[in-house]
Amino acid sequence: MRTALPDILSLLCRRTNPVFAHDALARLTRHQGYARAEPFPHAALDGLFDPRLLRAVVKEFPGPEANAVESHNDGTYVRQKYNTTWETRFGPETRRLFAAMASPAWLLALERLTGISGLMPDPYLFGAGLHV
Repeated sequence: MRTALPDILSLLCRRTNPVFAHDALARLTRHQGYARAEPFPHAALDGLFDPRLLRAVVKEFPGPEANAVESHNDGTYVRQKYNTTWETRFGPETRRLFAAMASPAWLLALERLTGISGLMPDPYLFGAGLHV
């Protein structure tokens, strides 16, 4: 028997230390206008993540001296950019955030928003991860 998406959403959002804001994923699934947005399909939704979690993730961000942090500075388009790689040893709150964003509930909510079925998470965080 399949668990209904709203049931999964409520479990993810009602934890003592939630990843998502109370109604975040439900709002994501109800959002209209993604496909009609200009100049390309997109959505901008504020308040999806619990701000306490985001503050904890910022505190865990490894400094530029960390082995797994890459520095990018081409002098023209990219300046003073640092990002993590799949080799980065993330802190516990950052791992929780990435796990939630790889969860079936998050991916199903994105599928409903975009109309794209079969979305898959990227375990290697290729071009993803954290950027500053």
